[in-house]
Amino acid sequence: MQVWSLPAELSEPHFRGPQLSSDDLLSFHELLETSHWFGDLIEMVRSAPSQ
Repeated sequence: MQVWSLPAELSEPHFRGPQLSSDDLLSFHELLETSHWFGDLIEMVRSAPSQ
């Protein structure tokens, strides 16, 4: 017999912002194709408004 339980991630706090759109996903994909994507991503996170 196997015992199954819900994943621990379900009880973690989640970001309560706008939903991810297909345009957001496409923009992120395009960002990852650049050679400087990591630095750009850090700047985006730093300049984002606090929640």
